[in-house]
Amino acid sequence: MSADEESLLPHPSFRMVEPDFDSHLTQLIIDLDYLRRKKEWGGTTPTYLFEQIRSTFFMLESFSSARIEGNRTTIAEYIQEKVSPAASKPHSIREIANLENALRFIEETARDNPINSLYIRELHKQVVAGLPVQEEGDHTPGEFRRGEVRIVNSGHRPPVYGDVPILIDQMVAELEKPRQPRYDLLKMALSHHRFVWIHPFTNGNGRSARLFTYALLVKYGFALEAGRIANPASVFCATRDEYYRRLQVADTATESDPHDPQGLLDWCEYVLAGLKEEIGKVEKLTDYAFLSKKVLIPAIKNSRLYDDITPDEEQVLMLTTKTPEIKVADVNQLLGKSNSTCTRIIESLRKKGMLAGETETSRKYRLQITNNALLKGIIQAFVDNQLLPTSIVK
Repeated sequence: MSADEESLLPHPSFRMVEPDFDSHLTQLIIDLDYLRRKKEWGGTTPTYLFEQIRSTFFMLESFSSARIEGNRTTIAEYIQEKVSPAASKPHSIREIANLENALRFIEETARDNPINSLYIRELHKQVVAGLPVQEEGDHTPGEFRRGEVRIVNSGHRPPVYGDVPILIDQMVAELEKPRQPRYDLLKMALSHHRFVWIHPFTNGNGRSARLFTYALLVKYGFALEAGRIANPASVFCATRDEYYRRLQVADTATESDPHDPQGLLDWCEYVLAGLKEEIGKVEKLTDYAFLSKKVLIPAIKNSRLYDDITPDEEQVLMLTTKTPEIKVADVNQLLGKSNSTCTRIIESLRKKGMLAGETETSRKYRLQITNNALLKGIIQAFVDNQLLPTSIVK
């Protein structure tokens, strides 16, 4: 048998683990299952604003996932691209945009489609689309690797390429086994580790693994929808070194004694504890009093500080934090200026993307926080309130 044909079988099997009844991991599963089943979240944040926060977290998830793989784009650079899109995007920007597109693909498809080998390969195809092979691209987009790979700074040797399709199919088969819902989160955590352990692609494995994990979260009821934001980037990227350390501990424990589940149980506890913490953090944003005082108002002040808006525009935006929809008459009453002047102020804010009507012809306007200069302050406020790791703005 040649080196290319050699299999490193037997591989450690992919299997469910059973936490002790009185363990912290079991309590995490119970708590997260309660959050999943919770019908009323009691949020006071208007839907149109929550949808913008949702879009912001898509962007942050994509940005963080690229950064953990070595992308050196800063958050300021990416926001500038959002505000003023370039005709030709640098590859580092395209990498992040690919991840955003893939997240939206997951939101549209994961609930109603099997998360199988075909789906995984489609995610990879989207991840590396248009990226140069010598950087973050792959010469076989959407196809499993056709050669051996090494993981930098890791003692784990991934399976030979001929075993990859079989191992992926085994993982998917285990995921598809009928089990009680309490196993869903264990399956999500275990399959993330297994995916990275298999290392199925030549490049883009980390990005694809996090997308795969988000697809499972959507499948299992933790989608980015009203009242629930599950942000895997913060779980896996808050402390990059800790993420890699935990993966290596799980690798070593699994390979040294495949019959001892403790390494995988520890990994599951790490992932689910992070998930619970993130849901708890971001649930604060459904409270409009918190969102307005701690996020929106500081962001507006930040934009004035950097001369992104005029003093009059600042007052108008502040008004939107108290009155969800404003019209020219409201601005007239606020500023004591003529209707034509107030109309010009509103039009200026519309051109800056900071105000928008509910429809194209609407004469009532709402605050917009995405794809404009306010986004810098929004993200800084998230960091200041410990909703995001400080590393995201460095």
